[in-house]
Amino acid sequence: MLLGAHLMAGAAAGEYVNNPFLAFGAGIILHFILDAIPHFDTTDDSKPTFRQIALVAIDGIIGFTILYFCYRDFSVHKISYLAGALGGIFPDILDNVPFWEKAFQKTFFGKKFHQFHAWLQHFELKPISGLAIQYVIIAVAVLILVKLK
Repeated sequence: MLLGAHLMAGAAAGEYVNNPFLAFGAGIILHFILDAIPHFDTTDDSKPTFRQIALVAIDGIIGFTILYFCYRDFSVHKISYLAGALGGIFPDILDNVPFWEKAFQKTFFGKKFHQFHAWLQHFELKPISGLAIQYVIIAVAVLILVKLK
């Protein structure tokens, strides 16, 4: 999945548990659960391409914008909310950032982590349906935040 779904699902979990340490852990667990759902991910054979960078940037801008407005408008438990959001994207920060992903994946832990992370994501959908699923997840996370407040 892209950033938006992971950010908002983690943030909603963080708001629900209202404990920054549990929120971070819940965000990580939700990350893996969401990655197991068939979705669209622009991997482009693990090579950073313009298409991949553009899609991640646009999704990131949308995700962080929604995260900010929920943070501002719903009187969330700020530390837990942000810890959940960070936990939600943490596995991708470790495993998918081009600046250090290869070095991380060369470590024993990084290799096992990457194998597990890649194994979860073996079902990929076409762009429209795969992105729609992710934005439904974002909408559900926002609805959860509205209901919690």
